[in-house]
Amino acid sequence: MITTQKGNKKLCGKCSIEKDIDEFPRVKPTTKTYKQFKNGIKPWCKDCYREYNKKYMSEKRKESGTRYDHFQRKYGLSREEYHEMHEERDHKCDICGQESDHRYDKLCVDHCHTTGKVRGLLCFSCNVMLGQCKDNIDRLQNAIYYLEKQK
Repeated sequence: MITTQKGNKKLCGKCSIEKDIDEFPRVKPTTKTYKQFKNGIKPWCKDCYREYNKKYMSEKRKESGTRYDHFQRKYGLSREEYHEMHEERDHKCDICGQESDHRYDKLCVDHCHTTGKVRGLLCFSCNVMLGQCKDNIDRLQNAIYYLEKQK
């Protein structure tokens, strides 16, 4: 394996500037890609990776579109239908009645995983709860029974 490292200096493979070894990202020895890099040090400096990632992610964001494009693709919901659902519920979760507890202050679109049909809007916590129970009614009823028994 050819190395561009000379003592505590290394030549960046992208900008071709010799920099201190601390200015290069390292790969943990426990990762699969560790063996690809000599001494676990990546070939580009941190600045070049940062610049590349910023450019790459901005292109990816343009491709993916908005949140509403996602709702249209995945659930067949238009922006207007999504907002209408929010208005109908007074911006509150269908299960707990609380406003969103998610960092984006948006309710999650809940859907049946077998049919794909939209069931309603839930706060993040209630959406995760149903997901963890795998929408299994018996499991949820057993959880209710367990909680009542513990009172």
